[in-house]
Amino acid sequence: MPSQLPGTAPEAVTVLRFVTSLVWRRKWLIAAATIAAAALTFILYQSKAVDAWTGKAVLTIGLAPPLDFVLQKGDLALVPIESPRELAMRISSAAFKKNVVTRADFATAAFSQKMVTSSLRAEAGESDRDVEVEVTAGSAADVQAAFRALAAEIAEIHGNLLKRRLKPVQEEISQSKDRIAEIEKSLARWNAQIFDGTTDKTQNRSIIGPPNILALIPAWNELQDRVQRDTNLTELVEPSVLHLDVGAYPLEHRSIGELRASIVAGLVMLFALVVLTIVLSTPTRRPSAD
Repeated sequence: MPSQLPGTAPEAVTVLRFVTSLVWRRKWLIAAATIAAAALTFILYQSKAVDAWTGKAVLTIGLAPPLDFVLQKGDLALVPIESPRELAMRISSAAFKKNVVTRADFATAAFSQKMVTSSLRAEAGESDRDVEVEVTAGSAADVQAAFRALAAEIAEIHGNLLKRRLKPVQEEISQSKDRIAEIEKSLARWNAQIFDGTTDKTQNRSIIGPPNILALIPAWNELQDRVQRDTNLTELVEPSVLHLDVGAYPLEHRSIGELRASIVAGLVMLFALVVLTIVLSTPTRRPSAD
């Protein structure tokens, strides 16, 4: 039988036999690890099975006047209170999650608080006003409670932003109305002088009126148009809305007890394999000849 050439790899059958012999000698360790992992999976799944509910909803961002409202001229279009990307980052922040958990009234408080804190997330939707929100809690009622708390938190934040956006519009309406009132008083005094015959002849050279009065009429018309435009703008403002009608968002039920048990069992098996590898790789010392 020809001898094996130096440097050539051993045959696969020889390697397989060698590995099999090592595994067979340590079969008790592999069997024990398998039994322990199976037992842990069974115990944890039976005693700590936990139900979880995941809900998904769409939040529509409200509309408000633009930040540079005072500087813009002509027709004004309402813009979203906040961009979907900014709102998604806000909802996913730790501070926002904490506020939502504090607001919510959970039936399974401890579990749902942890789940909502770890699972609440949001991402921009397909439109320029929609944000998709997802949250997991201990029951369908707790998912609803988390969504209600989230809606209340958004209503407070966007409500404050909306007030800030409307403030310059309302100030402009107020100033325009004050100016209109002044013009109308001036016109009323001039009309009274005309009909009462008390107008100064040096100023009332025309039946139409003095130049300063004539200049006020176009300004009065412009102010009236501005008040109407700004008033219409405030009436078209929309608040942000999280759609929570019955059947408006999907709910998904799952059990996370089996998942937890599988993870623990996998860790036990990994530990056993590491120990087995260390034991098998430790060289056996031959007894020294005396």
